[in-house]
Amino acid sequence: MPRTINPNITYVGSALRQARYAMSQRHAMRYLMHRARWSLLPRWRRVSAFPEHVDIETASACQMACPMCFQTVRGDVPRGVMDPALFRRVMDEVAARRPYSIRLSWRGECLLHPQFAELLAYARRRFSGSISFLTNALALDDALMERIVAAQTDYIVISADGVGRTYEAVRRPARFDDLVRKLERLRDIRRANGSRFPRVRINAVSTWLTAGERREFVQTFQPLTDAILIGEMLSNFAEYAPPHDPDAFCASPWQRLLVGWDGSVHPCCCDVAGKYSLGNVADEPLAQMWRGERLTALRRAIASGRRLSIPLCRDTDCGVDENDNEASEEFMDLLRAQVMRQHGADSPLLGYLRGAARPGAGEEAA
Repeated sequence: MPRTINPNITYVGSALRQARYAMSQRHAMRYLMHRARWSLLPRWRRVSAFPEHVDIETASACQMACPMCFQTVRGDVPRGVMDPALFRRVMDEVAARRPYSIRLSWRGECLLHPQFAELLAYARRRFSGSISFLTNALALDDALMERIVAAQTDYIVISADGVGRTYEAVRRPARFDDLVRKLERLRDIRRANGSRFPRVRINAVSTWLTAGERREFVQTFQPLTDAILIGEMLSNFAEYAPPHDPDAFCASPWQRLLVGWDGSVHPCCCDVAGKYSLGNVADEPLAQMWRGERLTALRRAIASGRRLSIPLCRDTDCGVDENDNEASEEFMDLLRAQVMRQHGADSPLLGYLRGAARPGAGEEAA
């Protein structure tokens, strides 16, 4: 039987806060039923008529260069923006099939699409389910916030690593105070429109937070967000082969599909280089690929304990294996070298990495 689906992440806050977040969804009962299907369908090896969730990649480029990100450390990630006509074509099929949710992002910064607001509005006109997207918030301004609220976007996920100058070093050219002000402004715009949406979640990597900074991070963002998620760092280095548990189970092929900006379709959010394409929406419908030969073969390999016979699964650190990458000197050497290439040998970021004096070491956990 499969183990915990997301083993390397931690939601910050009380169980009551997490329960409130669940019940604050637009359609709370639909959300709870969705979460049950999300968990049970993989356990039962049941393939639904259509995935519970579809990611539609509006843009795969990014204006940041975070030292741990595949956008920075790999050269094989396809970059581009989705043609609006292709987006409408995908959106029309998805809307007709009525999954629980869609997300208008994947590998890149979706707000870099010059027509993102129009695509979001089209998605809402066609689809009554949950709509979300991930963003670094650098391109978020008042006009865009107004349109995000008007589209009744269900939630947005903002990636933010570290506090103060650490955040600004990791997520150059962003400014920490600017991010806080944007979240305050989004809160005010929601209130002015009498809306609870979008809900806001902050995602962070634990590597760039000392115990004291973690407390500061939570104290800063908890009043401005609905959920905070802090995860361990995954490896995006092509040169590093992460250790694998051959018995670990991946649930993704029973849960979701991802449509790249070029129309290519993939079964896993970690397939950033497109190693396991299921086809292209220009050639066949998503519903056909969902039950097609390529994805069926992947499900069979996983269900029979042969996950590591698939190169994508064998070569990717996706969190299924619960790797503690910071315990690997090979991984940490690659990360330190990347930081030095980008920021120099005197970068304060090196203090967060094993082999240097980690700032705040010995503090009690928050």
